[in-house]
Amino acid sequence: AFRIRYQEHHHDAHDASNNNVPIISVLCQSLTSLNAPSNHTNEATLLSLSSLPDALFGNVGGTRGKISIDPKALKAAYYELRTHATGLHLFQSHVSSSSSCVTATEQHHGFILHACERFVKFLSPVDSNFLHHTLPIASMYLLSKEHYHSYRMSLCYINTLFESALVSVESIVQSTLGFLQSPTTQKHSEDGNKKKTSSKTKKRHKEKLQSATIQHSQANTKTVEEQAQEELKLRGEFAIQTAFMTFTSLVQALQQSSSLQQNGEGETPSVEGCICNALSACIPHVLCHATSMPQDQVMNLVSQMWNIFIHTIPCHEVNTVRALSYESVMVIHLALMEVHEKGLVLDLALRDLALDGIYQCTMMLATSCGYPTGYFNDLSADNDEDLEVERNDVRDIIRSISGGGDNAITACTLDVYCQTPSICILERMVDACAAAIILNNAATTKQLPPETAVHVLSALAKPLNALAKLFASDTTTTVAAVAGREKAARILNTALHSLGHVCSIIVDCFASPSWSVVELLPVSRLASLATASFSPLFSFICSVIVHNNDKGGGVDVLEQTYRHTLRSSIYAAASSLSNIPELTSASSLDVGDTRYDIIGAMRGPGGEDHVGCLALLRLATESDLLSYTVMDVMSSSSTTNGNNSTLNNGDNDNKPKSAFIIDLFHLHEKLRSDELERGPGVFHGKGVTPKTRRILLNIISHLSLLMVDDNTPTNNDGQHQNNAAPSLSQEEQDEVLQHLQKLFHAPIMSIVESSKNADLSHAEKIFLICESAFDLSSFPSRLTSTLFSNENHQSNAFVLEGVQSMINVAVSGYMLNPVQEVTTRGSPDMMHVQWGRLRGALILLFCSCANRGLPALAVDALISLNNAECQSIIHQCNAGPASLSNIFDESVISEDVVPAGAFVIVVNNALEGILSMSSKQMVNAEELAVSSKECVRALDNIRESVFQTIVHPSPEAESGSHVDPRPTLAEAWYLTMITLVSVCNKCGSVGMGSYGSVLNRLLSESASTAVLILFNQGVDKKEREDRVIGMSVDGPHTFAMINFLEKVFSIGGLLQLVSQQLVSRLKLDFHGVPTGSKELSGAAVIFAALLRGASGGLPPWAIEGLPSLFSAFYTTCGSSNVFCEIMHIAIGIRLENVPDAAFGCATPGKKLAGRFFETMGEKHVNEFLSKAKEICEKNDADAWRRFKATLKKVCGGKKKDSGFNLKPTFTNWDCERI
Repeated sequence: AFRIRYQEHHHDAHDASNNNVPIISVLCQSLTSLNAPSNHTNEATLLSLSSLPDALFGNVGGTRGKISIDPKALKAAYYELRTHATGLHLFQSHVSSSSSCVTATEQHHGFILHACERFVKFLSPVDSNFLHHTLPIASMYLLSKEHYHSYRMSLCYINTLFESALVSVESIVQSTLGFLQSPTTQKHSEDGNKKKTSSKTKKRHKEKLQSATIQHSQANTKTVEEQAQEELKLRGEFAIQTAFMTFTSLVQALQQSSSLQQNGEGETPSVEGCICNALSACIPHVLCHATSMPQDQVMNLVSQMWNIFIHTIPCHEVNTVRALSYESVMVIHLALMEVHEKGLVLDLALRDLALDGIYQCTMMLATSCGYPTGYFNDLSADNDEDLEVERNDVRDIIRSISGGGDNAITACTLDVYCQTPSICILERMVDACAAAIILNNAATTKQLPPETAVHVLSALAKPLNALAKLFASDTTTTVAAVAGREKAARILNTALHSLGHVCSIIVDCFASPSWSVVELLPVSRLASLATASFSPLFSFICSVIVHNNDKGGGVDVLEQTYRHTLRSSIYAAASSLSNIPELTSASSLDVGDTRYDIIGAMRGPGGEDHVGCLALLRLATESDLLSYTVMDVMSSSSTTNGNNSTLNNGDNDNKPKSAFIIDLFHLHEKLRSDELERGPGVFHGKGVTPKTRRILLNIISHLSLLMVDDNTPTNNDGQHQNNAAPSLSQEEQDEVLQHLQKLFHAPIMSIVESSKNADLSHAEKIFLICESAFDLSSFPSRLTSTLFSNENHQSNAFVLEGVQSMINVAVSGYMLNPVQEVTTRGSPDMMHVQWGRLRGALILLFCSCANRGLPALAVDALISLNNAECQSIIHQCNAGPASLSNIFDESVISEDVVPAGAFVIVVNNALEGILSMSSKQMVNAEELAVSSKECVRALDNIRESVFQTIVHPSPEAESGSHVDPRPTLAEAWYLTMITLVSVCNKCGSVGMGSYGSVLNRLLSESASTAVLILFNQGVDKKEREDRVIGMSVDGPHTFAMINFLEKVFSIGGLLQLVSQQLVSRLKLDFHGVPTGSKELSGAAVIFAALLRGASGGLPPWAIEGLPSLFSAFYTTCGSSNVFCEIMHIAIGIRLENVPDAAFGCATPGKKLAGRFFETMGEKHVNEFLSKAKEICEKNDADAWRRFKATLKKVCGGKKKDSGFNLKPTFTNWDCERI
């Protein structure tokens, strides 16, 4: 009916409304003709009218179902119902007559309100007369306890009026043009399983919308955007009128909402939600636009709305009700920022009212989500996830409204930024935190500051960091700039003073036996979180202090506070690290539960480590200048507390300047002692997890090397800049180096001792070696590279012994894999599991020692390990796809632990590190080539074992057997080859000279192996199931192979080498190949493999990457004639019809390209080649996409039931937390 009424010649909106009887009249007349009582007819008419907007304009899956309607027809229908004479006037007339009927009942009024709500939802805005006629009915039923149906309808109607003013201009534009189901503006469906709109669909929708917008603008004097802005303004005006007429009734209904609230009544809004929408709709409109209401009445209304809102919603006892206020706060803040950025004139009283409302609401939200009394009494209990989610949401709001979400900061000066509404809110929040934190401890007895105040202070880190960045970079000297600078300095000083005060109290409480862990944990955790988050602020202010000699603009006061706070923050973080266990009880993560523990854990949101350690890490590594300042600040006040081996907040200038570093060494000793005391595999109860302790190892070594190197910033006279790192005496430097050397040698000695300890089981030995290897990997490359230095081995024989022990255990572990041809699967024992962890530790160690490439001895170890891994894989494959394994298991070598091929990834990471240095111009092309030499040597020495492994004909491992390690090995290899191609491109002719032949061999053999892997695959699902040869291509390694082939074809000369290798490997039949074209047969084999892949040998998601590969292949060919000749050969080339000519799934005597080309006649071949030549001669992205589509057609079309999985992601090679 829709399509018939608004057919093609009626797509013009004016014609649709002039030539048709209005659809509302059609409905009313049809129902009037029925012989029914008048009240029944009225109700039936109202029900029909209420369903009309949803039927015409509803979302897919609603009343209209999945019917597709032309946007032009929707536009015509929208225009008809929006037009006064043909739509709203007729509807209003019927509503007026129905409501004035003498026999109108409560149920009848409910139908009226429901019809009004539907029309407002899809056809807003209505007019003032309509509101004045219907809103009194709605207000009347808002206070009705007896008539819940009408109450619900009245609330829905009023709420929809407010919501209609909250839509975006873009949404109105799309509705006006008939695009009512936009994939970009539609609200998220409540159904979590709703299919996401694809990028292609969004692109097509955008193109159609742009075309319709242009047509509309050409036919009207105003653009559709201008019309939409005017309509949105009108909607806001009607929202104001609605609030004037109903807000008092809403407040009264709120007071009795508990008796009226019904749960499970569909989509009925709550009174609280309606009030929030009223605030969101009215206040932004009042801020941005002039209203028709008297100013005093508007101010009274706004004040009343804020008062009710603040004292009702953000402090509500139910968290879901509190959450209703989030959007209101954000919307009003955005409106304030818009007014400020546009320079609009705004009444100061109204602005202050809005700012005060936002501030009070946010602070009440922060107070309401504080931890309840006794929350931490049972540290083994599960956390309240709803509470933690709410706290994170409130943190996001605090950050957003106080400047953390402002994008304009980079485009303005400090004085301008300090006048924004966000900074006004930030200033008030910082002052409120200071008052709660400092005044709370004005009494003689020390008290912990309120947890909620520290929570807010930590949430303000992002906006404070942004302010500090502008404070450090703005050098304007105008009067306004000086005033802005002083204001910024005061805000920053207050925030730092508050944090310093909190940290000082925490340190004092840790020193007092009267405070327990339960009492200190929440505030200590938040203080460390704030310290970590404030690290950019510390760094920016540090640069201001170092480079600002006159100390004006509040810098002098800021410097004093800064140094005190930095010192107190470090003391507090170290104290919490020393005294509060990272896990007070067994973590649910230990038993495979993915829920993140917070109760009893000193962890930061989203992190996995002790937040006290993270605070120290951020302060030590944020910038070198901050690192020097940390050591300078701590050098004058550091002492060692023998009781808890942490940092003691004492001011003793007689202590050596190296005492701070020495204290950190002692802190690590304590944590290591706690770890040993807990025993293997136990991470709770005392101390921290091994990963956290290793972070501290990294901090200590980083700071120690900085102090000893003394590479501090200097001024023009060559002297150290003020407030830079302390200058150590030679004696102090020697002491630091001795402690660092002892710390570094300790895990090596442990490896040597464990290897010789006959009392330990093999599993225990491997565990201790593994833990020591993880410890070694935490040191910087400057130290770990010495493990693979002949010079160091000569002076420290135990280092060589320790390294050899690690490598020998790892290599011998591959011999622990006796193939099991049994049907029952058991779990690997602890020895195999610990050996799997040792692989991860060694990978981290090798990555750590890479500095401008890999050391030669490290490369030797990598070659041994990788070849041993490949031999073990081949041994496993020889046993068949159903065999079991002790090491190729989910808990030993797999993507869940460390996949096969990880030793190849070490080389890839080293090459990427050198490339990164080259991109930063830290090395030139010649240095890049020299640094890459050892990496190339490693790859050249493992290539044969890798190729032999990944082309092994054994089928993919069966379900329930071993984990097939070949795909991840292939992925690692080809990812590394991609990086190697980038290195070759960077080196150019300068670096290729000395080992160009090795590079050519590596790249060409890798390419030919990738092509041969494609011939192992069947071209349809049945063939792949019946004849399985080699590893599956259904994984990210196929991505890597295709990307590599694309890269390698860009290097001149390699295509010929690859072609020669393929011709030598395959027995080819050139019967039917054009005469004189045999020299192109190798390239044709490559193309035939790609045709085979497009025919079904490759997953559908892999086919999407072929256009760029064909483009690279075409560029290498040099002309369309050569490209098409190769393609012609590829279509006809076969294997010889002899038994030993078979290769993979390619059958002797059959075409390499696959079955779809077996029956293709010469005519179809010529048509395909002609079309292909026409397309590829354009040689652009669109042309190659069209070539892919053409190729798909001749290769059997789209493969709907291919049997392949969905598009995969690349393997995660992270070994940090095994």
